[in-house]
Amino acid sequence: MIYLIRHAEKLDDSIHAKLTPKGLADSLKYGEKLKLNRSKIDLIISSPIERCMQTAYEISKGYRRINIESSTLLGNPGVFINKGEEAMQIFNTYKLVDIINMQLSKKNLKGFNDIESSVKDLLYLMDKKGDNVLYISHDAIITPLISYISNEKYIIKDDIVNYLDGYFTNLENLANSWKPNNIFVAK
Repeated sequence: MIYLIRHAEKLDDSIHAKLTPKGLADSLKYGEKLKLNRSKIDLIISSPIERCMQTAYEISKGYRRINIESSTLLGNPGVFINKGEEAMQIFNTYKLVDIINMQLSKKNLKGFNDIESSVKDLLYLMDKKGDNVLYISHDAIITPLISYISNEKYIIKDDIVNYLDGYFTNLENLANSWKPNNIFVAK
């Protein structure tokens, strides 16, 4: 299986926010639950942003050690961004749900790559790394990816992926059969 989840609960909305104590504890429990459920995870690939790396480390610890790598496709700047300062102007002007809807409608956004080539780049990474990988990223990457693959033309705020939530698939269905991840529900 290939898992794609959002990092755990963060302290605030700043760019470099770290995890809350609850986020750290939930990540550890997530790893323990993966192990308990006999989910085979050979590798974690995370955004290099600290909250994602913290999530990866705690999941690895709870699972009883999984190797961790990072990829800037998953964040910092992420697969959708080509000019950080221009993209930040968009993020400071619009709500995330509106940005994702603009991406889905293939609107040209300053500082952003087009959604089609970005999705292809992410799917290529996943195909290259194979099965039994857990990817940790951000709502601004996971939600447009899954929405695009699912042929969604428009999303609402409730469609944005929550903390430690996400999707899974197997390698054969990589491009079109992502299912909601129900491994862990934070309380």
